[in-house]
Amino acid sequence: MRGSKKSLHGSLWAKPRRASPVSPTSMMRAGALFGDYRRRGGPRHTLVPDFLIGAHAELQADGLATRDRGFLREYFGELTLITP
Repeated sequence: MRGSKKSLHGSLWAKPRRASPVSPTSMMRAGALFGDYRRRGGPRHTLVPDFLIGAHAELQADGLATRDRGFLREYFGELTLITP
């Protein structure tokens, strides 16, 4: 690996990982944000699962590894993003 891939790989494996179900609070946040997104004219190419992943990561995890910085930063400002 080289450059940013090496950095990303190190970040991903530096902390122990665990799986957790999406909490009702995260589900409600995802639904509310998706509703706001659609009311503001957001196209359907961003779907409810994208909001579920973002809300789960924001409320229940230390961060999210992603390449999609714009959408997540706009709707999940408190979320720590791990980007290449």
